[in-house]
Amino acid sequence: MRFNSKNSLFIFLSFIAFVFYVPVASQAVEVSSSASLTSVLHQTTGKWRGELYYLDYQSGQRFSIPMSVEASLSSDQETLIRQLTFTDPENLIHATQLLTLNEQESKLAEAYFRDNQGESLDYIITKVQITDDEHWRVEFQSESFDDERQALVLHWLERKGNQLFSQKKVKYLDDSEGKFIVRNGSKLTLMER
Repeated sequence: MRFNSKNSLFIFLSFIAFVFYVPVASQAVEVSSSASLTSVLHQTTGKWRGELYYLDYQSGQRFSIPMSVEASLSSDQETLIRQLTFTDPENLIHATQLLTLNEQESKLAEAYFRDNQGESLDYIITKVQITDDEHWRVEFQSESFDDERQALVLHWLERKGNQLFSQKKVKYLDDSEGKFIVRNGSKLTLMER
């Protein structure tokens, strides 16, 4: 089975999905800049192009497909709006993702819409490293579902200049010996600010 399944897209969207609340004291913050996480995340506005890679649930094979993201801010400058397009030879997928941060509580909230369906997710931010507006990394996690199984889901998002990277790993909670599996990620290049 290729990327046509709605479940496969939700795998990617967990690229920014989180519900497992860890005590805020566990957050590791390394900031060598006056920039806040909100400000650096908002600096990702613009047009991005690259690829989405993912592990197919059915075959166990990894695939890469073209991806584009157009990001802008809401009129109140509080929410990042991302218009996502995934290009697969058999179909074109359009989705909208809304992201907002509560840095005081170390939380990120996401709303995701595709095919007249929506999903709301909350994440706990576990690590922040900021050098400057274009060099930073944030890690976040949740306890949610992956492939219809309860899982601990770990994400990271990293910017290196005009490159933006993401990755999602999952560990199934019903498997006591389970290891983290890389489910998906993206590699994007800023095309236009």
